Amino acid sequence: MTGFGIQGMRERVSALGGDLTLEKHNGTRVIVNLPTFLQQIAG
Repeated sequence: MTGFGIQGMRERVSALGGDLTLEKHNGTRVIVNLPTFLQQIAG
């Protein structure tokens, strides 16, 4: 892991199976998509 910058953020998100996207339109937007795992509850 390289540190606290954007590349470090990308590495941490990737390690969790997600992705990080930067958008530069009226300002900067950081979008992080992470998978969620839903556990089935037996009833």
